[in-house]
Amino acid sequence: MADDGFKGSIIKLEGVKIGKLRSFSYSEDGGDVDVTSLDDDVQVSADGIPAIECTVEIVGTASDIARGAIGDLGIAWNDGTMIDSGGVTFRCSKKDTSGAMGGEVTTSLTFVPTPSVVTA
Repeated sequence: MADDGFKGSIIKLEGVKIGKLRSFSYSEDGGDVDVTSLDDDVQVSADGIPAIECTVEIVGTASDIARGAIGDLGIAWNDGTMIDSGGVTFRCSKKDTSGAMGGEVTTSLTFVPTPSVVTA
């Protein structure tokens, strides 16, 4: 992907276009777990269960996506390649739309993993 990889790239949830990608952030925090015992001279810790968060910023209002929406995430890059969430289902946990006089309207969406939905 070229240095201008975001230009014209699209973010999708469950295959439905959310909008033109302006920025993208993926973080994984292990969350330390204190495993110190009475025999230890210093506090010791182990890696905890990862807390994964994906935040995207798009141009526009993302009116088709509500907070709480769930599905597989995918990015269609401007060079024709695509990445997806690898079978992990994500939930939109935060939606923030903003704009300024003379500027563009943008929406920031935060996604976190969620259990897959099972329908009977």
